[in-house]
Amino acid sequence: MTSRISRRFATLVRMAAIALAGVLVLGAGSTAAAQTEDPTLQGTWRVQVTLYNCQTGQKAPPFSSILSFNRGGTMIGNTSNAAFQPGQRTPDLGSWSHIGGNNYQAASEAYILFTSTTVPPAPVFQQGTQRITQAITLNGNQFTSVASVQFFDVSGNLLRAGCATATGQRFN
Repeated sequence: MTSRISRRFATLVRMAAIALAGVLVLGAGSTAAAQTEDPTLQGTWRVQVTLYNCQTGQKAPPFSSILSFNRGGTMIGNTSNAAFQPGQRTPDLGSWSHIGGNNYQAASEAYILFTSTTVPPAPVFQQGTQRITQAITLNGNQFTSVASVQFFDVSGNLLRAGCATATGQRFN
């Protein structure tokens, strides 16, 4: 009787080992598949932005931003652009979409809560909104972007426009 129980136990152990090996192999396969999937813009990015005059190409000093592209196509961002006074500009809220291959588009807006009190030549931003429209090309954990930047007054009248380039690095 003891021999019979030992054989059954040994058979059960072998079956459990085979089942465990199968689970490990299948798990490793799905992990490998997940690692080879095409990357997406979804995630959080550290971004270096350079604004420039669209007509002359004259560049402003670069600054940093952080952008998060969320599942479902929404986005949020914030900037360290020293041209804005403390508390003058809200975070960006917007949307993004995949347009094919490694290419994406995004649009966001931020409120300019009050008109600048600085004296020219520092930029004067009027109360209203800032709209940023980007064409983004993804390359693994980096992206490049070309953008248009528009400022509107509280009535929606265009006050000024500019251009920007940016490079992003995925936040890990």
